[in-house]
Order: sequence, then C-alpha cells, then structure tokens
Amino acid sequence: MALNRYPAFNAIRTAALGEIIEEHLGARILRLESDRRRIDARANRYGLMAGELWFCSYSLPITLRFPESEDVRIQVPRRGAGSTRIAGDLIPVRRGGACIHSMQADVNFGDGFQQIAWRVSRRKLTSCLASLTDQAIARPIEFDRKCDLTLSQSLVFAQIFDSLIYSIDHCSPSATRLLIPELENALVTSLLTSIPHNYSRSFGVPAEQIAPWQVNRAENFIESNWDRPLDLNELVTVTGASARSIFRTFKTTRGYTPFQFAKKIRLQHARRLLESAEDQTVTEVAMACGFENLSRFSKDFADAYGQPPSKLTKITKKTDAP
Repeated sequence: MALNRYPAFNAIRTAALGEIIEEHLGARILRLESDRRRIDARANRYGLMAGELWFCSYSLPITLRFPESEDVRIQVPRRGAGSTRIAGDLIPVRRGGACIHSMQADVNFGDGFQQIAWRVSRRKLTSCLASLTDQAIARPIEFDRKCDLTLSQSLVFAQIFDSLIYSIDHCSPSATRLLIPELENALVTSLLTSIPHNYSRSFGVPAEQIAPWQVNRAENFIESNWDRPLDLNELVTVTGASARSIFRTFKTTRGYTPFQFAKKIRLQHARRLLESAEDQTVTEVAMACGFENLSRFSKDFADAYGQPPSKLTKITKKTDAP
C-alpha cells in the first residue's frame, strides 16, 4: 500500500466507518454495499507544502460524497476500477485514467479499488500558472475532468507523480528534505503544462529571452541556497522574469535548466564533503546533498568528475557505495 509509513486511519467495523470518514476526509457515505460487520478500510496521508496525498483502500464497494472544495482534487487509481460522478457526468477512474475536480463529487470505490488522491491548493496552482505564463490569472483554473494518463502529453505528469510516491515510500527523511518539495513543484508545473485546462493556450505564446544579469542573479541565488529545495516562484521574484523565460534563456545561453544547474552545485558540495570526510560514508554525503538514489548519484558524480565518489573519500571501512 502506498504511503504506508504515514497511516491516517484503519477501520475494521462498518459501524464506525461513517464517523471516521467524515472526520478525516470530510466526506459522507452514500452507499455501503455489504452486510459484513468486519472490514479492512485504510487510509494513509502525507502532507506536502501546498497540499496533501491520500491513499485510500476499502475492502468492500462503497460510494462517498465529497463536498465542493477550495482545493483541486486529482484522483489517480492504483488498483482496480472506480468512478466519480460530478454534476451528472460519470467519469471512470481506472488504470491509465484520472479524474480532476473541485466540485461536489460522488466517488464510487469498486470492489478492491485503491486510489491516491492529490489535493493541491488552488492558490498554489494560480501562482505557478502566473509565473509560467507571465500573465494575470483573472478566472479560476478549470481542468478537463477526465484525464487520460496514457497520452504522450500526460506521461510526464504520470511519471513525476509515480516518482513522488516512490520517494515518499522509500527515501530517508534526510533525502526527502530537498527531494520532496522539488518533486511537488515539478508535479504542479507538469499538471499545468500537460493536462488540458482553460489557460492551456497561453503556453503557445513564445517565451521572451531575459537579460544576462537576470541569469547571473538566478545562478547566484541557486548557489547561495543549494541546500534548500529549488522553488521556481523564488527565481521569478529574484529575477523579475517569468518561469518560462528563465527556462528558455538558461537552455539557450547555458545549455542546462535551473534544476540541472542546482544538481551541478550539489555535486560540487558533495565532492568537497567527500574529499574532507573523516566520519561520513558516501551514503551520508549523498543524502546530505539531496541525492536519494545512490546508484544515480554515483553515475552523475562519475559523469561530472570522471571517477566514482568512493575514489575521493578518505574513508576505507565505512565506504558503502561503488
């Protein structure tokens, strides 16, 4: 089960299920298709900077009514099939298909259906969209309710979503300190750029180039804050340019993105730590610099410096990475 290290509730009796669901999810039971007294209803929750992730699994068919929300809900199936009814529209939620909404919705959990629901702040989405398009967002963002995650334009969103869940489930707290906020920001950006909504056409307008001093200012900011999650909104504030313009100018004048530059700076800090380390393993250095995947860190390090990280450390017995 996803997010298993972060349990929210586990109900084993149908008599208590309604109260638990209302308390934790803000929903109420419309239909419960079972005469069983004992069940296995589980939910796990992970809080993000601008939202939360919920894994929900019920051991029996059930339909829940969720009220209209200030947040945007994205339902991503993990197992089995369900559906969501919104204002008369019935949207399947099954493998390869997600549902996005903020209106009152009746969510039907089929037998064995499991899903992860991402609730993301509408304020966060609006702020990010304004940065990406360099325009004021006067009307609420409205996504297409039915989302086909098998389409090429949606694959980036699906892959980042899976990476976020995997990282939460498998990475240490020291690694997630940098990784999770950056993956969350990437997920917000991919949602806005790859899933259709009423502002999608705004991305067809070519991004402008920014001045060299703005690129220098962005790089200086990243270097000074290498041990913090990189936030595009902060780069927008620092440079006074839109996120799209920053990315375009980085790619055309530097040949890399701001995130690739941040990784380069973190690799430099990792190298310094390895060269001076007395009681830190390669694993500890990698985690301290925001790299959760040791094999990937070793490859990136070797690509950058021509040798694996273990060759630089003074440690002999404690070295634990190739």
